[in-house]
Amino acid sequence: MISVCMATYNGANYVEQQLRSITSQLQPGDELIISDDGSTDKTLDILNFFEADNVRIFKNNLRNPVLNFQFALEQSTQPLICFSDQDDIWLENKRQLIYDHLHKARKKLIMMNADIIDANDEPTGQTTYEKWESRPGFWNNLTRNTFMGSSMAFTADLKPYILPFPPSVAMHDWWIGLLAGKVGKVVWLKEKTLQYRIHGNNASLRGSTAFQKIQWRINMMRAIRKRINATKAL
Repeated sequence: MISVCMATYNGANYVEQQLRSITSQLQPGDELIISDDGSTDKTLDILNFFEADNVRIFKNNLRNPVLNFQFALEQSTQPLICFSDQDDIWLENKRQLIYDHLHKARKKLIMMNADIIDANDEPTGQTTYEKWESRPGFWNNLTRNTFMGSSMAFTADLKPYILPFPPSVAMHDWWIGLLAGKVGKVVWLKEKTLQYRIHGNNASLRGSTAFQKIQWRINMMRAIRKRINATKAL
């Protein structure tokens, strides 16, 4: 079964549409875990409308999107895990494709393609693989990250390696994707399972300097080496 981990913060404009696209696909034993990071708009009102036995809502004040996703991941209980942003829309094949590719797999992560839409649900005619020139390979993605948390799913036996996210790592999806490739297998699928929304409030690392980018990669290599060695010693 599958744990869907969603992080929210002031997402009232789009979160209802995303919740409907996810909850319509949940099967018995699946769970949707939502960690809200102190929303001040109508997000919590919308979330509370969807609360159910298989939809768990946590109210936090972490003030950090990476820690918000980490908290949601820490609450997951199922053998298969995926992330969800608050402003995208799942396509109808997503849950089944995740299950089909990851069921009974060990230490494995899949990446899925997505159609890009704008703030008004209009397709841009481009996919995420095309926009970010996504390609497999550890070194390719260390050089230029093309892992997207909203399009990845992985087996829960990766959690001891993944958690906690090192504070020196700039992006949690980058960390998870690279680490999964070192301790297991990453598969890049051609199927599109998501409408990925690009609008003015998307979280990003725009404005980072060349020095910062180099330092992030050094930090990433060190953190991966340290985590693998520490986990093997357990």
